Amino acid sequence: MKKALLSGMLATALLTGLTVTANADSTSTGTIGFEAGSLIIDDGGTDLSTANLDFGSNEISNADKTYSNTNTTAQATVNDLRGSNAGWTLGVAQTGQFSYTDSNSKTHTLDNATMTLNGTLGSDSTTGVGSTVKTGVTLTPDNQSATLMYATEGNGNGKSIADISGSTLAVPGATVKVQGNYTTTLTWELTDGVTNG
Repeated sequence: MKKALLSGMLATALLTGLTVTANADSTSTGTIGFEAGSLIIDDGGTDLSTANLDFGSNEISNADKTYSNTNTTAQATVNDLRGSNAGWTLGVAQTGQFSYTDSNSKTHTLDNATMTLNGTLGSDSTTGVGSTVKTGVTLTPDNQSATLMYATEGNGNGKSIADISGSTLAVPGATVKVQGNYTTTLTWELTDGVTNG
């Protein structure tokens, strides 16, 4: 009995004296690569109806009037998916004065009407995109491009939204107006690099 007890005590002493060495932590990696994409307006198509402006239906007046755009979602979007931060410029041109062709095929022009784009950077733009949107951009109906939004080198990567819902149209009281819906066309151009004129 004594002998068995001593053997048990010896076995316990031997076990408690052992040092267990754990293996060092092992590591692995996760990788992902990206290829350069495109620099495009909106989805890359030619229809930029998201930027349509509507100055409402108004009574004819012989007083100078400024009409506010009623399309609260009017916007122009630049998607820079190149991943290069090279910068870009978004310009817009009014290709002609507001005009209306009546049922007798006679065209009436809204002479001296002036459209002003008041842009702000939309809240759904990429966080920290760093693009600049201009306000008070006056368009002339002679197809001359004016810069609305741009990104300097090191900025503009991702989505940049120019919210132009605050735009206006000024019409002189002296301008002859007839009953009808006048329209004009805006042409948008996106170029690589910065020409923020």
